Amino acid sequence: MPKKRLLITTLVLFIGSSILNASILSINPKNSELVNNYFTEMKIESLIYLFIGLVSFLCSLIFWLIIKYSFYKGTAISLFILSFILIYNGYHQNAIHQKQKSKIEQLLIKTSQPIQTNELDGINVELECLKQYQWINWAILTVGIMLYFLFHTSPQKFWKGFGFGLIISTCIMLSLNKISKNNLLRYQTFIQSIF
Repeated sequence: MPKKRLLITTLVLFIGSSILNASILSINPKNSELVNNYFTEMKIESLIYLFIGLVSFLCSLIFWLIIKYSFYKGTAISLFILSFILIYNGYHQNAIHQKQKSKIEQLLIKTSQPIQTNELDGINVELECLKQYQWINWAILTVGIMLYFLFHTSPQKFWKGFGFGLIISTCIMLSLNKISKNNLLRYQTFIQSIF
């Protein structure tokens, strides 16, 4: 008899906890779907970073090893730097967003207040970093434009190519920075609207 009672109690607790978990998750399934959509977009964004980084790495190798003109060697150096930054950012963002997604899904089940405070603080820090990156990119773009026009008629085509590569690199980085900022602002409004 005690074994039966223990078995029945265990079964009731298991069924009750399953129903409770299902009811917690079904409180607002739209939130779970929005979290999944956001993190899917973030994964796509990090894959775009990786793809552009690999393309710029291949272009820098082609310019450096195959074409071998002074102008293209200068462009190859700045494209190589761009490729390193983009590949690192793409890999790093993908790893961070995977951890963040599982953490948020767990917190959505438990409570909402810590998510809002933790995530909003993290979003503000990321927005501040993006603002600093934007200023750095504008400064590099200015240097690239100056190099390009200073050495425009000079026989030293290397520096003209380097300036041209800086212009291309920073334009790509500024556009990706804008996309990241827009996604981050959408995520911020999503977090504020959930709770």
